[in-house]
Amino acid sequence: MTKSRMIVNFLALLIVCFSFSGCSKKETPSGTTLRLNIFTDPPSLDPRTAMDLTSFNVLTLLNEGLFRQNPDGEFAPALAESYHLSDDGLKLTLTLRKAYWSNGDPIEAEDFAYAWRWRLLPENPALAVHLLYIIKNAKAIKTGKLDLAELGVKVIDPKTLEITFEKPIPYIKSLLALPFFYAVHKKTAEKDKNWANKPSTYISNGPYVFVEWKHNDRILLEKNAGYWDAANVRISNIQLHMIENAATELSMFEQGELDWAGTPLSVGLPNDAIPSLKDAGKLISEPWATSYNYAFNTAKPPFNHPKMRRAFAYAINRKDIVDHITQAGETPALSITSPLLAFEDKAYIKDNNVDEARKLFHESLDEMGLTKESLPKIQLVYNSSESHHRLAQAIQQQWQKVFGISIQLENKEWKVFLEQMNNRDFMIAKWNLQPAYADPLSILESLQYGDDNMNPSGWHSKEYDRLLEESFFLPAKERAQHLMKAEEIAMAEMPLCPIYSFRNNHLQNPKLKGVYLSPIGLIDFKWAYFSEDSN
Repeated sequence: MTKSRMIVNFLALLIVCFSFSGCSKKETPSGTTLRLNIFTDPPSLDPRTAMDLTSFNVLTLLNEGLFRQNPDGEFAPALAESYHLSDDGLKLTLTLRKAYWSNGDPIEAEDFAYAWRWRLLPENPALAVHLLYIIKNAKAIKTGKLDLAELGVKVIDPKTLEITFEKPIPYIKSLLALPFFYAVHKKTAEKDKNWANKPSTYISNGPYVFVEWKHNDRILLEKNAGYWDAANVRISNIQLHMIENAATELSMFEQGELDWAGTPLSVGLPNDAIPSLKDAGKLISEPWATSYNYAFNTAKPPFNHPKMRRAFAYAINRKDIVDHITQAGETPALSITSPLLAFEDKAYIKDNNVDEARKLFHESLDEMGLTKESLPKIQLVYNSSESHHRLAQAIQQQWQKVFGISIQLENKEWKVFLEQMNNRDFMIAKWNLQPAYADPLSILESLQYGDDNMNPSGWHSKEYDRLLEESFFLPAKERAQHLMKAEEIAMAEMPLCPIYSFRNNHLQNPKLKGVYLSPIGLIDFKWAYFSEDSN
C-alpha cells in the first residue's frame, strides 16, 4: 500500500470515529492485517472453472454473487439490489445494484449471462455444471442437443437479468450465492484466457482485490475501496499462506504468525495435537455437514462390479478410525448424506461388517472370472497431507487383513490430484462430500450425472435420476421419501464409500471477531475485525 493511500485510509478512519458515536474504542484500526493459511495454491480463481474449497475460499474474498449469506445465516441480496420470483417459481427477475468491477467498469447483467453461457458450451470444462441445469434448457445445451440461444437466461437491460428455471428451486438464493454462479468481467475474459492467473489482469468485484500472488507461497489481498459495501469491510489487508504441513501451521499459529489454523481453510490440525488442544480449552469444534469418502472408479475393473465396491466399503472399521486415527470428535459415516442434512439419521450399512465383506469379495471375484492372484493392482490416491496418509495407511491395513491383498498408496500434490480426479485416472481416491447448500439434494445430486467432474466415480442410475427429478414437484413428506429411496440405491451401488463425518476443528485468534462459518463449511471473512476484547 502506498504512503498516500495509508494517509487517506487513516483520515477516513478518523472521520468515521468522530462522525459516529458507535465507533468502538476497543476495536483495532482498519489497517490490521488478517493472516490465514489456505494450505495450497488455488487451482483456479476463474469462477467458471473453480471446483475446490481452496479456490472457493479465495473467490469469496475477491468476488460477490447475486446473493451473499450474512452473519445471521440469511441469504441477502448482494450484487442483486432487488428480485422478483414468479408465483409458479419458474422465473426470477433480478435488478442489479449500482456496483463496479475493480477496474472501474460497471457490473452488468451480461457479465453473469456470459459466465453461465461459457460454462454450458459443450467444448468447455464441465466442472460441477450440473448446478446450472436448474436453468431452462441448460442440460440440453451442454449435451449439444440445443443451441445456446435457447438458454433460459435473458438480459433485459444492463441492470436487469431474467432467469427461467426447469422446475421450482426452493433454495435458489443459496445457489446464486455460490462461486459457480459468479459473474466474470466479459471484456477481460474474452481478451485474455489467462486473466485469472495473475493479479495484474485479475478483475474482481468483491470485498478485496489482488495485490500479489507468489505461486506456492502466498497471496496478498487489499480492501477494495470501490466495493459497493466497503463500509462493512473492516480489515484492510489479508495474507494467505500456502503451508501444507499441519504441524507447521499449528506452530505458526502458536507463535502468533497466523490468526486461524485448521478447517475449513487448511487440511486440518495435526491429529496428535487435538486432544491436548481440546483439554486446554483452545480447540473450537463445531458440527460440519461434510463427510470424508473414498470414490471408486466404476469404469475400471474390479470396481466396475458393485459387489466389489460394497466389499471394500463393508470391510472398513470406521469406529476404530475415528477413535484412534482422526481423534477429533468425528463420527462414523454410514450414509452419504450428513446427519445434519438428512431427513432421518439412518445407517444404510453396518460398520466393520467383515464377514459380509469377505463373502461379497469372493462372489465378485467369481462373477468377474478373477482370483486374488489375477486381481488388478489396486491403488488408493489422496492429496498430500499427513492426516490423509495416516488414514490411508490404516484402511490399507484393514483391507489387507480382511482380503489378504496389498493396496498401493499414492500421495499426490493437490493440483496433480485434482487433475487425476478430473481425468478419472484412479481406482480408489479420497473424495470429500461438501454440500453447497443446506439440503440433502446438495449431496445426492453430485451423483446424478455420470459425466460431471463432481462425480469422479462416473456412476449413473436412471432410477436414481428419476427420483431426484421428481422430488422437485412433491410435497415435503413425499419429497423426503423420494430422496431417501435415492440414497438407498446409491448405498447399494456404492460408487462412494463414506468413512466419517467431519467436525470443524480450528484455532482462532481470540481477538478475531465477525467470521461467519456456516454448518456446511463455507467461511466468510467479509465482516471480520479485530477487537482488544478477547472474550
